[in-house]
Amino acid sequence: MKRDLLCRFRYFGVPDDVDYRNIPWRNSRFDTEELTTHVATQSRAQNALDQLRRRGGTRTIAFCVSQRHADFMAGFFRDAGLRAVAVHSGDTSAPRAQSLEELSAGHLDVLCAVDIFNEGLDLPELDTVLMLRPTESRVLWLQQFGRGLRKSHDDKRLTVIDYIGNHRTFLLKPQTLFSLPSGGQPVLNMLERLKEGPVEIAPGCEVTYELETIDILRGLIRVTANKEEALKRYYEEFVELQGARPRAAEAFHEGYNPRAARAAHGSWLGFVRAQGGLDESQAATFDRHQAFLSELDDTQMTKSYKMLVLLAMLNEDAFPGEITIDSLAEAVRALASRNHLLVTDLGPRAATPAGLKRHLEENPIKAWTEGFRRPAWPHLLARNPRQERQGHGFPVQGPLPQPDGLPVGKPEPHPAGGRPRAVDQDPPGARRRGPPLRPQDRQDRRARRRPVHLLRRRRFHGLGGRTAHQGSLATPRTRAGSVTRRSRRKSAEP
Repeated sequence: MKRDLLCRFRYFGVPDDVDYRNIPWRNSRFDTEELTTHVATQSRAQNALDQLRRRGGTRTIAFCVSQRHADFMAGFFRDAGLRAVAVHSGDTSAPRAQSLEELSAGHLDVLCAVDIFNEGLDLPELDTVLMLRPTESRVLWLQQFGRGLRKSHDDKRLTVIDYIGNHRTFLLKPQTLFSLPSGGQPVLNMLERLKEGPVEIAPGCEVTYELETIDILRGLIRVTANKEEALKRYYEEFVELQGARPRAAEAFHEGYNPRAARAAHGSWLGFVRAQGGLDESQAATFDRHQAFLSELDDTQMTKSYKMLVLLAMLNEDAFPGEITIDSLAEAVRALASRNHLLVTDLGPRAATPAGLKRHLEENPIKAWTEGFRRPAWPHLLARNPRQERQGHGFPVQGPLPQPDGLPVGKPEPHPAGGRPRAVDQDPPGARRRGPPLRPQDRQDRRARRRPVHLLRRRRFHGLGGRTAHQGSLATPRTRAGSVTRRSRRKSAEP
């Protein structure tokens, strides 16, 4: 409209006398047969006729609930003296193309349609849209609204007559029309403005709600200052409308904070389970890995390490303790190879399988197994690097196995006759030895222990121009005329 590509409009929200609380709700929508029975009545049809004569134009498209409803409304309009037809996919439908031509030429007053002109209709001469059906989808409502916004001349003004009933789905209409965020308070604020008179949302575009319509919408809104209670109501309404539970991301984008459920339920999934949103197998899985799943609610995602590990476990359909570190590293490598930004984020240390494995152990895995140190992580705190290196699983549950076969925790006398100690504890000052190191591991360890100034000397004085990071093991070359420490020691000997 700012670019003057669409025409101006007048929108009228009129009250619907149908009691939608008595209509069954199935599969995220009203039951079609029951809904048709309630809307295809003489009183409602007479109200629609009065609205058309009072506010409508000369070319109207009326969106109906079903074929039976469209035939009923077309017949009622014809009995009232209007030229009306019903167009749908049934046998009683009027010819589609001919009906559109007659409506465009002005030889037809009302065209009653059912789910065939929601999109793709190019009829600039249309001047009135009559919405005789409830709409459970924002997109569908906008599509029906937009059928008459095409301009046929500069001074064209569309009239939209929309019925508002006593069901939560009708709140989608003011939210979509005014681009309001989710929640009842923004709608209440807008209704207060509408109570004072028409509201202009764009130059030449007016929205008018009758006072009875405002009362209906106000009765549908439940405002609470308790965030957890608001989240619960959102969850219940989402399940009622969509037939499925919402995800945490959907709740967040609708303006609700999924973390509001943490105080009472520990996590978003704990809240979902309390609402009955998990089946038997999902509930069993949640109980088995509740500590890990709860920690994911507030873990920090500063880089892509943790996210890649989580995605890798999802792809492998495994939780921690059910996947080896080698398999996990390979799955992470496959994910990261698809995007150069992820490769850059992992850094040069992850260029080799062994380097990537160590990289994952030192960053996301270490953060999850040693960084938190909370009672909620007992199954991740006991890690066994020896078994991880041998590919026996990540992470290992339980204490380290003992080589002498003694049961864990059995008291053993102290060598000096002092306080006894358990066999799963190292003696004071002892250093736990791991498995034998591979040649490349020894070389990496030597490189990490080598002082920085020696690395710098080797880098600039290596034989043949080879540097230490390229794998040169040559001794540093001395400058001409210089004397090394070794030559000094030899010259000092008798």
